Amino acid sequence: MESEQNMLAVHLLITNLSPDIEFFNFFNFSLNFFNTLTTKIKTENNIKNISKVQSLIISLPPEIFIIICSFLPPNDLCSLSQVCFKFHEYLCTSNSSTTQQIWKESRLKFMPKETMPPPEGMIEKKYVELLIIERGCQICKRKTECNIYWGLEVRCCEKCLIKNCITQDKLYMKKFPREFIDILPYSYFNCEYYYWKKQLDITYPQYCNLLEENKQCWLDDKKRSLDSKKKYFDQRKKTKQKNNPRNSPIRISPPFTGTLLTIYK
Repeated sequence: MESEQNMLAVHLLITNLSPDIEFFNFFNFSLNFFNTLTTKIKTENNIKNISKVQSLIISLPPEIFIIICSFLPPNDLCSLSQVCFKFHEYLCTSNSSTTQQIWKESRLKFMPKETMPPPEGMIEKKYVELLIIERGCQICKRKTECNIYWGLEVRCCEKCLIKNCITQDKLYMKKFPREFIDILPYSYFNCEYYYWKKQLDITYPQYCNLLEENKQCWLDDKKRSLDSKKKYFDQRKKTKQKNNPRNSPIRISPPFTGTLLTIYK
């Protein structure tokens, strides 16, 4: 009975995700068997065994969890990370090489056109989450039309962009130093430069608390980081254009902009 519950635990986990036939072949079982087993346990032992099974799910060894994840698309990894604290820890630990490898393998397998690595300083998980455009806006959580604003490292709808950003003109009106504005990541949208408010709230106090002798070094480091991101997104645009079939229109988001363009080769 214990082995049946262990197998059922795996079943309950994967049947809420996107099943992969290779995965089922690998473990040599079928969904029909599990459906029969689930009915049997529910009938014989009612709710008590279901609780035990749920407990077994979160007790899966890391090795088994990693194998399961290797068959899941990014959308399912996002859902899985919200199942419980342990799964969240497995999939959201930014300094774990195993975590980053899980997201990378999922991207390469299920997003074959997204072969470019993430930009410098961006972890694989965040990179993959940005690319899942079908999930909609990261801010309002609505599956509405949205765009990836690479300069701001966010995927959102136009309404959320405007709500959460401040334009360059307003920054000057508030008398932010020009040298500080020049190192801020931005997106160019509808003929205006947009800066993420939360990022501004974090970065400006850092700038203000710098000693005068350290300020220029800090600004230079930020500027190098910004230039590196611009270079990356220039390369990303070129790659998209190169991979696009001749004479067919493509919709791309230019580096550090949120404006979608239609280009014909």
